[in-house]
Amino acid sequence: MLSVLENYYDNAMSTYDNQPIALTEHFDSYPPYKIKAGYREESCQTGQYYQEDINGTGMCRKCFVCPKGYMELSPCSKTTNRSCNPCDIGTTFSDKPGGICRNCTECKRGQFMRRQCLPYKDTSCRKCPKGTYNLDGESFGCKFCSVCQEHEDEISLCTQLQNRRFIPT
Repeated sequence: MLSVLENYYDNAMSTYDNQPIALTEHFDSYPPYKIKAGYREESCQTGQYYQEDINGTGMCRKCFVCPKGYMELSPCSKTTNRSCNPCDIGTTFSDKPGGICRNCTECKRGQFMRRQCLPYKDTSCRKCPKGTYNLDGESFGCKFCSVCQEHEDEISLCTQLQNRRFIPT
């Protein structure tokens, strides 16, 4: 199949109806479409681009909206559809179609990560329940507070931010 595409590109004419041709490949459709700059795209409305197929028939198509988890790489024009890039896994997310990739929330001390940041959904953090603590906020759970042993005196209480501390008696 790759050789068919290579032959198609190698044998493509450089002009069509005395208009220059720019060839682009769309991953969601086969065969590749010819888009002719300066030809019929004037009829397309805002939010549309002109797409012509190999047979020479073309039409205005609605511009693609980047889905959740993606942000716009290049805008839609009269001759090309919008292109999108995925948000970086674990560091950025976009929770709305057509949105931008934003930095993921980082859980704080005293919280645990209920759900890791996904390209389409932000991190979900929760406070540690009573009797537990978390020093960094990066784990998926909280640690249970230590219990005083015989011959130990408590010098600080256990909170969501720190473990209980003791000194020998």
